[in-house]
This record gives sequence, C-alpha cells and structure tokens, in this order.
Amino acid sequence: SFAIASIQLHLPRACLSPPRACLSLPPQASPMSSVGQSLGAVNRVFVKRTRRGQVRTFVRQLYLRDDLPTGSPHLDDLSLEPRLLGSTYIVLDTNVVLHQIDLLERASVRDVIVLQTVVDEVRHNKVSVHKRLRALIDDASRRFIVFSNEFHRETYTQREPGESPNDRNDRAIRVATAWYAAQLDGAAQVLLLTNDADNLRKAKAEGLRAQTVHAYVRSLPDAARLQDLLAAGEDEEAGEDEEAGEDEEA
Repeated sequence: SFAIASIQLHLPRACLSPPRACLSLPPQASPMSSVGQSLGAVNRVFVKRTRRGQVRTFVRQLYLRDDLPTGSPHLDDLSLEPRLLGSTYIVLDTNVVLHQIDLLERASVRDVIVLQTVVDEVRHNKVSVHKRLRALIDDASRRFIVFSNEFHRETYTQREPGESPNDRNDRAIRVATAWYAAQLDGAAQVLLLTNDADNLRKAKAEGLRAQTVHAYVRSLPDAARLQDLLAAGEDEEAGEDEEAGEDEEA
C-alpha cells in the first residue's frame, strides 16, 4: 500500500516552465525511520493554472516501498497467493494493450505483468480498453497481475530533463522489466512485448528479452487461430522491421 499527501508550496519560477510536471528527489531520499526500512519518499511537483489564469504549484509526496507484491512465487512471501505460475512472464507496453486487447483476452495469453505505468496510460487514453484490462486482472484464472512499479523504490523512474512523457514511460517499463529479470535470476524468464521499434531496440540493447506481439504469437501452439486477432499498424510494421534486421545480422 502507499500514501499520498498533497501540499501547496511557493516554488522558484524556474519550476513553472514546461514541462508542467517536474519530478525531483529530495536531497536525502533514504527510508524514513518513522515508517521502517521498507519506505522512502519522493516529491512530485505539479504546476496547474486555474480558470482565472493563476499559476499554482502543488507538491505530491509519494511513499516508495520495496516490499510490494510481485505475483511471483519465487519473489513473494509464502503467505501471498501467487498469480504468475508459468516459466515465462510477459510484460506489456501500453500500445500493446491499447491495440491488441482482443488478443490479450484469449486464454492462450497468461502469466502477464501489467505495470502501473501501463494501467495509468491506458486509463487516460481509452476507458473502454481499461475496463477490459481490469476484467482480465480481476479474473484469477487468467493470471494477470498489476505491479505498482510507480511506487516501488527500485523501479520508480524519474523523468529526465528534455525527456518526453512517452519516452519516460517506455523507460519506466524497461526498468521494471529489468528489475523482474534480475530478481528472478533465471527462476523464470521475463519477456517484454512491444511493437514500438525504438522501445524494442533499446530493450535489446539493455540486455532484455523483447519481441513484437506478432513474433510472440507465432511462437504459440495456436498461432494460426490467433493471427486473425492481431491489429496491424505502423508501429507493428516498424517493430517487425527491427526484428527482421537483427535476424539478418545474426
């Protein structure tokens, strides 16, 4: 669990310039003794303009934990019921959920990690898809879990200067994927599914296992039936080109 506190502050004018949301770590972001060793804090600063044109600054303090459930029997306390039971865990990026929800609803796709970053992006982009995603998460037989990477001390990702929100979110997804792989240390494989060519390239450069959705579907026993459910688009084609290029080099 986590707690959020909001307070209004007067900050230097430099923080009022774009981007509208500034992320900053306090000088000493060590765990606070009052809440134990599993809790740390980070400040997230928002700049909002009122209807009257006034600019106001808000600081939201996020409490970051290192004891959040992962859904894996290899990582969680024995008192928690695991959701991820297979030998390979699938991590989805946002566009895969937005464009391939028909595929994700098929029983062949299971042992899926849905990051908090992705849940938030999907909710902001398309409410209908978010509802379908929540239905998958709520169905224990489908083995979909939400990992709160935005509130975990080792996977929280601060937006860098000049970095777009989309690039920051893609990086947050890769950070969480790498964290799972490192924690599991071979006990289970972690596979990132992305149809974004740049995200795919960066993931592989960082040593992550990553595939396009199309490549993943081809590896499934019922690939012929599932192919018809795939939504085609520029991102998918770009991702396929990236994989084809690497196959030729190999």
